[in-house]
Amino acid sequence: MIEGDKEELSILNNFEIKIAPYMRSQIAGDLGYFRHGTSLIEQAIASIRGIVEIEQARNDRANQLELRNSEIAE
Repeated sequence: MIEGDKEELSILNNFEIKIAPYMRSQIAGDLGYFRHGTSLIEQAIASIRGIVEIEQARNDRANQLELRNSEIAE
């Protein structure tokens, strides 16, 4: 076996034993935060949609009243 090959295997072994478990737990933690954040964003979007619908309904009602008043005035 060539010396460089032994060094490469040693690096891979070190990665598997020491670094990979840490990275797995870090990724799992990051995914947890991501899922939680995604849920909050979805709730915020739903709230904003609700607010927009309410405002649209108010505007539609005001426009209808204005239209009726202008028809009555004619």
